Amino acid sequence: MLIACGINHHSAPLLLRERVALDKQYFRDSLQNLKQQPHIEEAAILSTCHRTEIYCKSQTENSVISWLLQWRGVSWEDIKPYLYVHKNTAVVKHLLRVASGVDSMVVGEPQIFGQIKQAFSTAQSEGTLGKHLHQLFQYTFASTKQIRTQTAIGQHPVSFAYAIFVLAKRIFEDIQQKTILLIGSGEMIEMIARYFHHQGVSKLMIVNRTEEKAQRLAQCFGAKAMGLDCLEEKIGEADVVVSALSSSLPLIGKGLLERTTKKRKRRPQLLVDLGLPRNMEPEIADLEDAYLYCLDDLKQIIKTGLQHRQKAAQHAESLIEDYTQEFTRLSREKEISKLIYSLRHKTEKTRDEEIEKALLLLEKGENPKYVLTHFARILTQKWMHLPTVKLHQAASEGRFEILQAMKYVFELMDEKI
Repeated sequence: MLIACGINHHSAPLLLRERVALDKQYFRDSLQNLKQQPHIEEAAILSTCHRTEIYCKSQTENSVISWLLQWRGVSWEDIKPYLYVHKNTAVVKHLLRVASGVDSMVVGEPQIFGQIKQAFSTAQSEGTLGKHLHQLFQYTFASTKQIRTQTAIGQHPVSFAYAIFVLAKRIFEDIQQKTILLIGSGEMIEMIARYFHHQGVSKLMIVNRTEEKAQRLAQCFGAKAMGLDCLEEKIGEADVVVSALSSSLPLIGKGLLERTTKKRKRRPQLLVDLGLPRNMEPEIADLEDAYLYCLDDLKQIIKTGLQHRQKAAQHAESLIEDYTQEFTRLSREKEISKLIYSLRHKTEKTRDEEIEKALLLLEKGENPKYVLTHFARILTQKWMHLPTVKLHQAASEGRFEILQAMKYVFELMDEKI
């Protein structure tokens, strides 16, 4: 059966998640060791900041749980209240929820999809996947793309960096070609720099009171670094200006923007003030080509984005139910097809063997009527022998559901047994 077990940000505290998380440098060793455990036929592991999950085809969940406890050095008492175990159809539903972002800390985030693909790729390269997990993951990838497209679950901004990027795209069609000026060097500026860099924006400038701090951050993203004394010179070059610097007085005033706007030849400029107190004078919003957003504006955008994503998540849950049922149906059809093939192959083999014997008798001059009668009788006996034995065995064991199944399959008289 298919099994998924693990812990995540919903079920377990951070300290336990850190203990259970698998080290990247030993990840491949973990996979191989897991695959060698009794009863485990196939295996894949997903380990991120927020979850550690094991996906297996195994005869029992006990082998999977025992391995996790031993491999990570965690006691059953410590993990029992937080561990979840899914089987068969529930595994399909769970993986679809995870991959689509419905189960994420930030609903709809796309990173988890890439992490699952990486887990699949690693398991595939290590040879720990079999046809069942391979089918599950491939189905999940295809279905998740449909879910994300149909629900737009990841299209609404729920972080400051994403919200700023969306605002920039509304103003500039070719945002990747624009110049971004970031003021500060704290965590917020780093997140924004990383997001814009990952989105293909290469013209980044970082201004900070301490140029050395700006330089360290700039090196991570191929940006230019400079001190605060360069602000007035560089602000006119920037299409997007984001400021998150601690300052008792505004760093950017309306007068400064009026001067730089002339140099920009009235090209639009997005200004985002994340400072508290404000880094930019509110009067900047009066300028014709300046689009000013403050911290409260961004919070409202994010709040609205979260509401949209929650609504999209409800739609996604409905689709996930449909895709789960579809996977179950397809899996059953494959099993039935295999069974029909085996049954047909077995009966045809018996038929061909008896045809050869019948042809030999005809070649020897035996009466055709006798040969045909003999052929039909022997064929019937051989086809009926094993089912007859199994029916007697089922009756003696009280397994009347098998007897009812035989009546249904062969459309025998409709009498209760």
